[in-house]
Amino acid sequence: MEKISKEYYEKLRTINYSKVEITLYNKLKDYGIWWVKNRVEDTENYYLYFEDKIKYLKKHIREFLEKHIKEYNEKDFNLIYNEKFEKYEAEYKKENIPMIFHYNEYNEELNGIEISYKKETFFIEIPQQDDYSFYNDYLNPSPPFSWEDYFKKNYSYDEDKKILEMGIYCYENIEYLMIITAYILLKMQDSSWEKGFTLDSLELPENIGSSYIKDSKFEFKNHIRDLINKFEKDELLAFILFAFDFNYYLKKKTPSEKNILTSPLPDSLSNLSFKLLNIKDNDYVLNLFSELGNFAIESYFKSPNILIRGVEDFYITRNIAILKASLISNSINFLDVTNDYNKRLEDNHNKELEDIYNRMLEDEDNKKLEDIVWSLYEETPSVELLSALDYTPKQKVDKIFSNLALISDYYNIKNLVSSNYEYEGKNTESQSIQYKRHFLNLKNDKTLKEIIENASLEWLHYIELMTNLKDEGKAISLVESKILYDNENIKIRKYFIENGYIEAIILLPKNMMIGLNDSLVFIVFSKGNKKIRFVDASNFGKIKKFKEKKISILKDNDVDEIINLLNNEINSKTSISKKIEDFSKNYYNLDVNVNIDPSNKDFSKETVTVVKLKDLIKNIMRGSQISPKELEDFKTNEETSNIYLSVSDVNDGLIEFENIENYLKEIPENQEKFLVKNECILLSKYGIPPYKFTVVDILGDKKIIASSNFIIIEVDKEKINSWYLAALFSSSKGTEILKEAYSNSKNGSLSIKKLEEVMIPVHSKKVQEKISYEYFEILSDIEKEKTKLKKLLENKEKIFEKIKVEV
Repeated sequence: MEKISKEYYEKLRTINYSKVEITLYNKLKDYGIWWVKNRVEDTENYYLYFEDKIKYLKKHIREFLEKHIKEYNEKDFNLIYNEKFEKYEAEYKKENIPMIFHYNEYNEELNGIEISYKKETFFIEIPQQDDYSFYNDYLNPSPPFSWEDYFKKNYSYDEDKKILEMGIYCYENIEYLMIITAYILLKMQDSSWEKGFTLDSLELPENIGSSYIKDSKFEFKNHIRDLINKFEKDELLAFILFAFDFNYYLKKKTPSEKNILTSPLPDSLSNLSFKLLNIKDNDYVLNLFSELGNFAIESYFKSPNILIRGVEDFYITRNIAILKASLISNSINFLDVTNDYNKRLEDNHNKELEDIYNRMLEDEDNKKLEDIVWSLYEETPSVELLSALDYTPKQKVDKIFSNLALISDYYNIKNLVSSNYEYEGKNTESQSIQYKRHFLNLKNDKTLKEIIENASLEWLHYIELMTNLKDEGKAISLVESKILYDNENIKIRKYFIENGYIEAIILLPKNMMIGLNDSLVFIVFSKGNKKIRFVDASNFGKIKKFKEKKISILKDNDVDEIINLLNNEINSKTSISKKIEDFSKNYYNLDVNVNIDPSNKDFSKETVTVVKLKDLIKNIMRGSQISPKELEDFKTNEETSNIYLSVSDVNDGLIEFENIENYLKEIPENQEKFLVKNECILLSKYGIPPYKFTVVDILGDKKIIASSNFIIIEVDKEKINSWYLAALFSSSKGTEILKEAYSNSKNGSLSIKKLEEVMIPVHSKKVQEKISYEYFEILSDIEKEKTKLKKLLENKEKIFEKIKVEV
């Protein structure tokens, strides 16, 4: 078949392929019902195999004998396991049936039976089942069932049929099957095929779709027989090339319709990506997370003399991209590198286990090392790391586009099937831990360990990105903006900034992709940069309504304006260039708005340093441990300016001066070191959450000695504000931080040593002042309300006196 030209491709964009889509869906929607029924049958076999082996064997023997013995009656057949002789025995019509059992030599499981009946011998194959939770991944659309409930109930498929009748693509692979079918129908129209061509002899690129075409249960041939030559060639091509892309879903109006991925790449971002990379003839271009292949295909049409490779983990989108590329050019390749990657991952893991085993032989404390071994086995990923994150081409490349906009969905929706289903996802944080271990084994570079200590999956991937890039090359990544300013990535951002790896960052409008509300940015990577260019394009483009939501669309002139701002050295309200040395002053914060206009920054995007408490304080000690006898000698019933403060005097973050229990005649000389300074924090030595604490706010000539039930913290005011720290301790995050310093007993005891080691998030002084002011205002309101409450309680007791009634 002749390859599609650029002009023909643009013409196909205008073709209405709705007839193809509707017809194929109506023809193939029974696949959804068949697929669920087939899964249920497989699951029944799975559970029978492990829970009732006799029933499992009888089921397969019965199915076989029903086909081969005309007079077979299930009631006449019996199968038992003779424990004495440790073997299965069968009888038919109360006659013993000679049976020879064949066992798997590796796991000793029964895998076949020879049965002799009426001078005939039959061999019955017994399918083996692997012990894994695969079948829990596939549930019916709504409501979700566990598989145990699913097949034990008298489940009707009426609900599934109703969903299918509505035209909602709710089953895994329906869209994929439609594309494959359209491709097959297109091939069968091709006059270049010999006469007598049959579906069985058709070979699709890389055997895509063979599992459907050759599945004897589904009888694919019967479903498409009457569709041959039903559609125009252009209709089929347009459907294959453009169905289920961004524009397809933008035109859909039914909110419940599901797309093949959460959000395909819009044409405008594909166009911007091409221009950011400045792709030229003879460039070797790598497209990671290439999904439906639109960027690769359109880049080829703009510059036909390039070699472009796409890498995608989700097999459905990858295979659709392969089918599309086969119609256009051999210079566009989409790779399945999953097997190679997983083999490398397994080799690294085995090497790690081998190293630990060798240490065990040398170490006397074998138990400790044995625990490490088991923990490594337990941490082996149940969902493989994405191979596109770690793909290494055989040679360095000129240009790379890595689309990480959907990275969360790759882990949050297991296997990336239709989101009608409920899945146990894997978040990016847990995957980062696994990737870090693999990364360090792969690189064997100890200097990287500290840099990537808290790094996110995205930044770890960018290290690999730079490794694969030529010295004069350029890479871009589409990603959520939070990685530019979060605390965890400070060290790795510093590494990238100071090594000159970041050329520019572009902030895009919100809602650029369907289903993604977060702000996205393009990070432009190259080598040898002395400054970083920032462009704020968040207000560019036009808004289009989509399913009661808004989608931002960049126009061609918006794309051109972004490129102009990048290439222009003039600083403005929407763009600025900053030198590498400038970033040490703001904790290597790469947020676009923060860098363009620091005076108008969003505090939520401010980089926060995380510091040990001991590095933020001048002194920490336990309160006075004066003996009860000595204390009694100094106590007075009169109110004085000398106070011995007990934990009971502190409530709701306030010292209740009007309820002080212990006044002193004077401060004992040997207790003066326990006098608390203004704005010290007193934290209860004992207690459970919420913990008691207060900031000492001394008015007038008061002198306060804190009891031994307090820990006294004198903060370094140059580093942290006392009221900010108290506000933190009042929050749920602060409670979790303090828990690390208290023991787990019923009335937990606070360890000063542990308290010094807790990690405190420290904002800028401006933010600390804002938080401190808000916290102080709240405490003032609490104090006022307490005064009101006290007055009300007193008035309640004096009602009879007020009305002048005797009781």
